[in-house]
Amino acid sequence: GRITVQEDAINRRVGVAGAEVKVRKWGLLVIRRARTNSNGDFRTSRTRTKRVKYAVHFNSSFRFRVMAGSIFVPAKHRGTRKYKRRPWNQHFSYGRSQFYALVHNTAYDYYTRVVPRYQLRRPRYCTISAKYNRDASSQHRPAVFVFASDIRVTRIRNGRYRGSDGIYATTVHELTHAGHRELDPGIFSIVARSCRRNMLMESWAEGVETIVTNDRYRNLSSSYFDDGNDDIGWNFLRQRERVFEMNEYTPIVTDLVDNYNQSIEYGYLNPRPPRDRVRNYTLRQVQNALNNCRTVDCWERNLRNYYHNSSEQHLKELFDYMRGVLNNNNPNK
Repeated sequence: GRITVQEDAINRRVGVAGAEVKVRKWGLLVIRRARTNSNGDFRTSRTRTKRVKYAVHFNSSFRFRVMAGSIFVPAKHRGTRKYKRRPWNQHFSYGRSQFYALVHNTAYDYYTRVVPRYQLRRPRYCTISAKYNRDASSQHRPAVFVFASDIRVTRIRNGRYRGSDGIYATTVHELTHAGHRELDPGIFSIVARSCRRNMLMESWAEGVETIVTNDRYRNLSSSYFDDGNDDIGWNFLRQRERVFEMNEYTPIVTDLVDNYNQSIEYGYLNPRPPRDRVRNYTLRQVQNALNNCRTVDCWERNLRNYYHNSSEQHLKELFDYMRGVLNNNNPNK
């Protein structure tokens, strides 16, 4: 059979990859299991049972498990029809199952493609609580919360459905926190939490979210960027912000990687967005430079000392806007 989900951000059907399919006799006894491939296809060995029911469980055996809004209930979809020597072609276009499938696809993509491609630190095995109805922020939870999931992802934020790209971006953001914690657990100490640490953690996760989401949707659909401009896409509004408008979610990581100077395009604003003359660092380099840092100065110094980059003379100019955010009047700083 084939399991697919609707990506409403690009109006496209994609496969649910790496999910567990269970074939059930009498609707209860599991007699066969299989994993979907990248297209959502699965195949099991033969069975003498003529009529079976199918179910898909949103987990990846050694990587993650999506939970149905609770640490006690795994996210799954149970087919109710009986099939006699026929495949199960299931498409999720709405509702809880679509949401769980989108979260699952993101997590599977993160562990199997994003981590090796961008050479990021792999998160440990994560339980992801997918909140369908709750209007709240998503969250990576420190290990001190023993009876909570590692990650919470919500479908609704500020009364609005996130969209499939928003669900992808949010899940990537929280998984990046989980990977960062494996790299540097000390920065997540609840005892030594500070504005500076929050800005390092959130700016890093925000940057990975932005770059990875734009790369994925650019590959899935050329129409995702409506004006055809590669510098416009997910989170582009972050790069229009001026220092006085920023909080801990700064675009510093995107600025280190991209070749885009927002102060030129938005030069008509007064004051202008920060000038970005730094380019061509990789996410791996930015991550390595961030490791064990607790201040903006440390992050900048490590980038300069660890790597040669033709634009490194502009690093201070770029990191100065992060220092400015710590001293501005934004109540969210």
